[in-house]
Amino acid sequence: MDIQVFETKDYSIFKKLNGNRDIKSVNKIVSSVKKVGYIPSPICVNEKMEIVDGQNRLEAFKALNIPVHYYVVENIGIEEARQMNIGRRDWTPLDYVKSYAAEGNPDYIRFLQFINKYERYTFQELYGICKDIIISTGWATHSLKDGTLEMTAEEIERGESIIEYLDEIRPALTKVEGSKRMRITGFAWMLGRPNANKKRIIKIVNEKYPLFVPAVTPELMLKDFSDHYNKKLATSSVIWFDVEYRLYLKNGGKRG
Repeated sequence: MDIQVFETKDYSIFKKLNGNRDIKSVNKIVSSVKKVGYIPSPICVNEKMEIVDGQNRLEAFKALNIPVHYYVVENIGIEEARQMNIGRRDWTPLDYVKSYAAEGNPDYIRFLQFINKYERYTFQELYGICKDIIISTGWATHSLKDGTLEMTAEEIERGESIIEYLDEIRPALTKVEGSKRMRITGFAWMLGRPNANKKRIIKIVNEKYPLFVPAVTPELMLKDFSDHYNKKLATSSVIWFDVEYRLYLKNGGKRG
């Protein structure tokens, strides 16, 4: 396909595409241009002059007062913008959540509201808390990117109730070696077990956290805490969280 590239310094002709990610890397582009010089890099717009790819470049070129090169592809929009960035690092999972939320997707709207309310937790931690999973070395983001994420009102409500307790131990958990993300979602998982004594969990964490093993795997972390939790407990009240976790996974729970 032959593509005609245009040049302009009339920055006002360009429009923001609804649902596109936030502008965030302008300063890096400005610094790069100042260092190595201006290398034309056309931005992509649709027939409405909405920017599908290159909004950060536009802002950088505007700041530098240099011409913008662009090309027009008709009948493209936010879906193409998302697809163009799936294989690149330009868009974060949170950018996709914001994009689908802007389109009115109720699952993404619910999750974004939850994220904005609890900014003291990371995006990944909040995902694990809502989904009742322990986020370990990796986690699937495909459903976030392709628009198929399901985040029910019940999952959000569950997350709200867990954070109420998790806030009481979060400062201590951040001091333990190993994966903070695993530690936060691991204790959120334990606090979510119906047979767990939440007050006991909170007391043990705040008093004994220097004795915990580093968070390396969910199973080792849960086994270590179970030893602390079960000390001096009656047999009827003992909980082996690592055993419950294995059963949870076997019965359909999802690994982070």
